[in-house]
This record gives sequence, structure tokens and C-alpha cells, in this order.
Amino acid sequence: MDLESSSAEKVLGMWWETTKDAFTFRLNIKHDESLLSGARIPTKREVLRTLMLIYDPLGLIGNFLMFIKILLQEIWRSGYSWDQPIDAGCAERWRKWIHVLPTIQSVMVPRCYRLSTSAATPNIQLHVFCDASEYGMAAVAYFRFEEDNVIECALIGSKTRVAPLKFLSIPRLELQAAVIGARLATSIAASHRLKIGQRVFWTDSRNVISWLKSDHRKYNPFVAFRVSELLEKTDVNEWRWLSTKTNVADEGTKWQKIPDMSPSSRWFRGPSFIWKSEDEWPAENLVSKGISEELRRCVLHHVVTQPTITFARFSRWTRLVRSIGYVVRFINNARHRISGLPPTRGPLSQEELAASECFIIMQVQLEAFPDEMKSLNQRTELEEGLRRPLKKDSSLYKLSPELDEHGLIRMRGRLDKCSLADEALRRPIILPRRHHVTELILHAYHVKYRHCNHRTVVNEVRARYYIPRVLAEYNRRWVADYLPTLTRRSKWFQPVRPIKEGDIVLIVDANLPRNSWPKGRVLAVKISGDGQVRRATVQTANGILERPAVKLAVLDVRSENDERTVISAKDCEG
Repeated sequence: MDLESSSAEKVLGMWWETTKDAFTFRLNIKHDESLLSGARIPTKREVLRTLMLIYDPLGLIGNFLMFIKILLQEIWRSGYSWDQPIDAGCAERWRKWIHVLPTIQSVMVPRCYRLSTSAATPNIQLHVFCDASEYGMAAVAYFRFEEDNVIECALIGSKTRVAPLKFLSIPRLELQAAVIGARLATSIAASHRLKIGQRVFWTDSRNVISWLKSDHRKYNPFVAFRVSELLEKTDVNEWRWLSTKTNVADEGTKWQKIPDMSPSSRWFRGPSFIWKSEDEWPAENLVSKGISEELRRCVLHHVVTQPTITFARFSRWTRLVRSIGYVVRFINNARHRISGLPPTRGPLSQEELAASECFIIMQVQLEAFPDEMKSLNQRTELEEGLRRPLKKDSSLYKLSPELDEHGLIRMRGRLDKCSLADEALRRPIILPRRHHVTELILHAYHVKYRHCNHRTVVNEVRARYYIPRVLAEYNRRWVADYLPTLTRRSKWFQPVRPIKEGDIVLIVDANLPRNSWPKGRVLAVKISGDGQVRRATVQTANGILERPAVKLAVLDVRSENDERTVISAKDCEG
């Protein structure tokens, strides 16, 4: 074509026909005529050069260029070098494309969107069509103007992408095409000063419509992320379904026939139904919201285990230890009978009691710290340099846990270097805070030290066990379980021994918490005319106080031998 006689000018890389005020395309003089005539088979470099010489930033002929993009990807997959001629199959498709190439010079796309409607058109719509195939994805956009029953449509542009080298299913490609369409619509709205009153997105994929109307969080990440972007850029009600035959974006994904490059073609004018009233648009079929494709797979491994020992059946630590000790002895005696060894009889030995305690604590740790126990067992099988620490979200991570020779989890600390301290003190056994066995152990120490001086009880517990927040747990149990029994109103149900000299009492003070009541010893009592003790004089650490009997709580800290000794002493004095 003689460019000198043409009125086309080049503006920002595109050809502008000034007389018709339309965009057009020209074949560059750098094109090799022998190559474009089909007389010579091109190389991969020449195919790419031919594609790059056609400048179409708006995607006005995206349906035409998509074919050569797909061909170039196929050549790339074949592994040809840059200067190696392509094979016969690709060469045939190349000739098919260059046969249509001269027709792009007749393309005329008006620069002005509307010719019949005025600039004050109240109803401006943006229609975006999306489609995908196994070869690629495409989205094409049109403006629709309606004024006084006059409808006018104009092509805005298109975006095309070849399918990735890694295989993707057609539903996933359709979803990616919808994302391209949503991004194209956002770009069009940002680059135009027209006030778009309505946006309509068309797709022929029922899966895309179903995913948009469902909870996208239950699908695989690929679908969930892209549906989330669609919901962010568009509204669900803006999406509609249409058949593949009506979808104009289908021309940008595959060549079923030679494309029509005339100005009256469907690609440049848009589908016929958008030129009609909205009542004649394709009716959207009802699409079910539930779709099983691309659902996030959730594998649940449920294991029902029966506890080896029901610890809740026992109310005393010593009873639990002895019961397990006799069970272990029975198992050992059964093994001895098979081996021909004599059975063990008589009371439980200290070794059997210690083994019983180890077994109980191991079961507790397996229930409370199963993952940590598994990880520590694996670490013991590896060399020192290959051992991995526990996960940081583990409750034992900061305790530097280690398994001892009995398989119990112990806490390591700076006392490991102290050779004077006992092993139990240097590496205390870790117990869960809220467990029935832990409560039994605390209760056993509580009874052992006769419910007084809880600091001593806590220190003795810490000398062997590590229980998180053991002091708070002990105070909670002592205040909630034992202390209320000291001031219970039992006079209405059974006679209560009156306060007497030598009793250890707590002085009830409403202004102090229960665990802070002062403690003292009764020095003298005052008996009323009815023979009841009404007041008492108490020796405390801060002095001698006199209080009513109802404000004194007697602590049962003396044994029967002590009471007999006191009674005998009084008899001797009498």
C-alpha cells in the first residue's frame, strides 16, 4: 500500500485515519514479502518478529493476534531453536494466518464511541465478555449507549492471554478469564471520564457463576483467591450466563473458522442482542449454588482411644499408686509363670511403688502432651547434632524438656550443673496443670503437711514436680475446697466440739481475703451461763487478741496422741 497517498498518520504507535477519524492497521515495510507470501518456512525468531511488528495496545484485533500467539507457544513447546525452521504442522497453521493478515489493513475502528447518541446520554452500560479454552483466555469489552430508544454499541478493546505451559483445567481457565475481564473493566472505568451507570459481565461457564454465588472459602486456594478478587472488583449481581454460541469472546480463544475482519463483524460491533432492549437479552438459567468441583479437600484422621486407666475413679494418690502397683505385679507374675520363675507375694516393695508412680505419670504425660512425647522419643533416636527442637507453639517449648531413662518428661534448667542437688530437684517431672492426677498429688501433699503453711507444701511439690502456676492452683483448691469447711454451720445437724485452750485457730476477718486471715493459738476461753464458749483469747504473731467464738475457725492440726497427751496432763494437774 502506498502510504504517501494515504491520509493515515501515526499517533502514539497506532495508525489514525484522519479523514474517517478511525484507527486502522498497516503492514510494516520491514515485513519480508517472501515470508508473508508463504514461499518460505519461517523460524521461531521470524514468527516472533512478525507478531511484534503489529502494534495493538488496545486489543482491537485481539481475536486475530491470538492465533499467532497460540502458534508461537506451540513452537516454543516443540523445542526449536531460534533460527531453526518450524515443522510442517506449524508451517501449515502459519500459512493459514498470513492468508488473513492483509485483511487487517481494511479494519476501521471509529475513534469516537458514539455517532448517533449525544454526549448527555443518561444510560451508559459496560459489557464485558469472558471466555477460555484449552489454548488461552480472552475478555472483550463494549460500551452500550441508549437514548430515546436509540441504542448504539462500540468496541473498547480486549485482553487475551495464552494458556500457561502448566496444564490447567477448563473451569480454572474460565475463572482466570473472568479475572482478566474484571481487571479490564476496572482499567476502563479508571481511564474514561464517562459515567458508567451499569456493568454487565458475561461468561458461558456455569462453574464461575456457581463459585461466585457460593462461599469461596471452602474451595481450593486457586479458586478461593480468584473468586475473592472478583468479589472485590465486581458484584455478584453483575455476572450473567450466556451460551457459548452467543459469547463473542469465544472468537478470541480459538479459530473455528476464518475470522471476519470487516467493520460489520460481531467482534467489532458486539453481539446482536446488546443492540436490542434488555428484555431480549439471553435469559439466565438457574444455576445451583452447590458445586463439588475444586472443593478444598479435608482429610480427618479420627482415632478413638480408650484410656488405660480411669483416673477419675480414685480419690487418693496413695490408693491409685497401690492399685496400679498390684496390677503391675499381677502382669509380672503372669510372665514369671511362663518363664518358670516364682511369683512375687506380700506387701508392695518400694521398687514396685516407684515403678507404679512412673507408669501413672507416663500415662498422664501421654494424655496431656502426646505430640511432645512423640517428638522427644524421635529425638532420642537421633544423634545430638541432628536433634530438632519442639515447635514454638508447644506449651513445653520454653521448659527445655528431656526424656529420662524411665521415659518421663523432665524440665532442664541451670540446676543441671549443681552436683549437690538431688536429680528430682535438678530436673523436676513436668505435669499438666489441670489433670485429675495432678489434683491427687497436690491433695496428698496437702494432707501430709496437715493443711497448714501452704508455702511449705508448694516448695515440697516443686522439689519433685513442675506444675505450671502451682502456687495459684494450690491456693485455689485450698480456698475453694478446704477453707469453707472450717466455718461451716454444722451446729444444726450435729454437736461440735467447743473451742478450748491450745487449739490452733484462724481469726475470721471480713476485710481480708481468706488466705490472709491471721493464725494463732487459744490461750483462754470464756464460758457463758449456758455452758457454751462465747469468747476466746488468742495469741498471734502480732499480739494477743480477744475475739468472739463465731469469728474463730479451728484448724484440725493435732493427732489423737496429742489430744490424749493434753487430756492426761490436765488429769494429772487436777
